[in-house]
Amino acid sequence: TECRRLGFAFDRVAYIPNGIDVDQFKLKSFSRARYNSNIRKKFNLAKEDIIVGAVGSLDPMKNYELFLKLAQRKIASQSNIFFVWLGSGPFEQNMHFDNLCTKLELHPFVKRLDQNANILPFYQSIDLMISTSSYGEGFSNVIAEAACCGVPVLASNIAEASNILVREELLFEPDNIAELNQKFNVLTEMSNSDRRSLGLSLRQRIVDQFSLELLCRRTEELLIGK
Repeated sequence: TECRRLGFAFDRVAYIPNGIDVDQFKLKSFSRARYNSNIRKKFNLAKEDIIVGAVGSLDPMKNYELFLKLAQRKIASQSNIFFVWLGSGPFEQNMHFDNLCTKLELHPFVKRLDQNANILPFYQSIDLMISTSSYGEGFSNVIAEAACCGVPVLASNIAEASNILVREELLFEPDNIAELNQKFNVLTEMSNSDRRSLGLSLRQRIVDQFSLELLCRRTEELLIGK
């Protein structure tokens, strides 16, 4: 749409999404070994506990307040769910996140970790991924990387989220806590085997549609005119 507005010939415009290194973002282990993950050890979580993760800078567009509102609803009724946000922001946003956790009485069920260079262990430690962004996204690498690791992902339906995840049950309208809560319940009430099957299907979609090798090949074909 923007290309048309600017006057580009539409038949000379091609869209190629971000590519995901499917060899780097490996399928997480569903064996008992994963219960020895860094996050479970760090927070002394039991193997039955469900870890819900989110990744992103603490920026208002990421809508981390919605993440915390969901946590508030869940921990009131389920003591085996823990929420971990990986990422930080300016000092004021870090303080706002931490103060909200205190105000909403979310400790010790919500944790925040600073992001380091290697994000893979985080993906492979969590049971469910949530993306609550309200705006400002394009093709979300975080959604695709988590899916590539076989992690079920629940995301706000903005930008390319629907193209990555496809399935209606994995998308919610931005800032809609009721819809997010309802779809979150469905995912957490699944059996481990059903969640695993869902994760496997998401990984397969990333491999088939968004692998780095595939998208490099598409780019090359466009440039040389095949």
